[in-house]
Amino acid sequence: MKAVIFGWKRDYLTKYLDDCEVISNILTKEGYDIYTGGGSGFMEKGNSGAFKENKQKSFGISVECLKQTEKANKQILSDNFIICDNFAERKKKLIDNYDIIIFFPGGMGTLDEFTEVMNLLKTGELELKTIILYGYKYWTSLITWFEFNKIKFPKKLIDGVIDSVDEFNKILLEKKNDISEESLVETNITNEEIKNYEPIFKKKNIFNPLDELDDLINIMFSNPDVLEKINFNEIINDKTNFDDSEKNNSYEDNSNNYDNESYEIYVKNSNNDSNEDDDDVIIEIVYDYSSEYEEDNEEDDDEVPIDPIDFITDSESESDSKDN
Repeated sequence: MKAVIFGWKRDYLTKYLDDCEVISNILTKEGYDIYTGGGSGFMEKGNSGAFKENKQKSFGISVECLKQTEKANKQILSDNFIICDNFAERKKKLIDNYDIIIFFPGGMGTLDEFTEVMNLLKTGELELKTIILYGYKYWTSLITWFEFNKIKFPKKLIDGVIDSVDEFNKILLEKKNDISEESLVETNITNEEIKNYEPIFKKKNIFNPLDELDDLINIMFSNPDVLEKINFNEIINDKTNFDDSEKNNSYEDNSNNYDNESYEIYVKNSNNDSNEDDDDVIIEIVYDYSSEYEEDNEEDDDEVPIDPIDFITDSESESDSKDN
């Protein structure tokens, strides 16, 4: 029997990676051979689960052009590692005669494999067996995208969208006992909610351009000069000394310049008349645009408009193109 694990090569999403290894190990104990794309991330974890149980059950299929760029997957014996000339040949070898396919979160390569499998199943070119999507947030966001664009998602071809090893075991048991049960996650998302959807991999996008502030905060608070100026314990202990009239307007100015950009840090007392026991302290970071636009806008006091597209960088496109 043949189980195929798809997913991208990056090594975060620790919980999903650990579950991938456990699932692979379970399948190996059930007599399955484990096939992956032979790379890192979910592929390596899939091979690892099999390798720990039976080294002969771990297989990898890669492509000639990736040999020099991908690190060696040590969870595959050399005799079980296959090199194809191109990606089309690789996909065909991976899905031929499969019994179970599990799609974990992935990049463009994984989505390419997913859509091809779906099309082959719909056209009858590939026999429908067990197809599982692992990761609620990732796959339901894709289903929602289909719904948003009024495209019919092939729900009938999917045995389940799951998020735990227990759910996987349930599907496996149902298959062994020939029990059919609808377990696909249903979605009912509005167009506005799609815009505000928080993806499993956080990246800047046109709907949320100010994610650049996350980078700014990381820069500020990794700067020793900034941390030295802000004594958080002292702020919390002394905040009760604020005069009532200043409770909502009291700031400690801790201006700082970093990398020739102008930022200001304010530590604000969050107490108010209705909640005098509140121990919260608000740290406000203000970016000063005036220095950037001083020459072009000397007489213009209006806010400088921010174009969301400016926040989408070439590096993001480059990183996406590397996902498999």
